[in-house]
Amino acid sequence: MCRNWVKIWISRVHPNILNKALNCSFNQVPEVFKRFCGIQANASPMAPEELESGSEIIISDYNELADGIIKLHQEYNLKILGGCCGTDHIYMEEVAKRIK
Repeated sequence: MCRNWVKIWISRVHPNILNKALNCSFNQVPEVFKRFCGIQANASPMAPEELESGSEIIISDYNELADGIIKLHQEYNLKILGGCCGTDHIYMEEVAKRIK
């Protein structure tokens, strides 16, 4: 069986949502962790359905987002590829401070 894994990064998701998904028992297999390489985080902890419904968007504070990204980096060695959907330079500066 050919094992040429394509590395993928996840985007448009809050780090806490990705962490919850990666902690599910069915994702606790080597193949999952071999494929994931990074995250481009969404500032909102809302589910995708909620974001797409056009309702008011709730975003997490800088500390919550930074905590979640750093946790993913430490636990799963995910690279941090930046932010998306509601993040700005202040979010990324907070992450950068914690990486030093």
